[in-house]
Amino acid sequence: MNTLKRLLARLIGKSLCRHCGQPLGNHAYAERCPHCGGAISSRPVSSSNSSSSYTSSYSSLRINPLTGNPILDLVPQSEREDSVRAQRSLGSDDEAHARRLCKLLADLQSHNDPEYAEIRRIGEELNQKGGFERMRLVCLRVRALGGRAGALETAWDHIGQWLA
Repeated sequence: MNTLKRLLARLIGKSLCRHCGQPLGNHAYAERCPHCGGAISSRPVSSSNSSSSYTSSYSSLRINPLTGNPILDLVPQSEREDSVRAQRSLGSDDEAHARRLCKLLADLQSHNDPEYAEIRRIGEELNQKGGFERMRLVCLRVRALGGRAGALETAWDHIGQWLA
């Protein structure tokens, strides 16, 4: 467990006490750990040359309130923000596309249906106008509206950068 804590802390650029493994927080440059009193070095345990741009935009460390274990979330920050944004109505075009997709997906039975071609056409249009990010936002909105987002993800496979 201590090894896991250290690994997770390094991934997000946090310093841990070398003795007890507790996070040092603002005490990273102190002489003694506030938890165990152990001597710590004059610089943080974690490497300052770690890929901070990666960790700041891709990971978030939380503690599971039930078990107390650390949870490392590797979902990109932009995707987390889009998930929150998709809970509200999007701009008129994107919202109309999301609602239309929900109806098409509800009627979709197979890849040979005319709805499938329409779903692909909408995906290609979104890709041309806003790329992967716009497609992702509309897909998240379809999910928020209760649509079959898994079927949508499959139907959009290989449109632009979209991979199911």
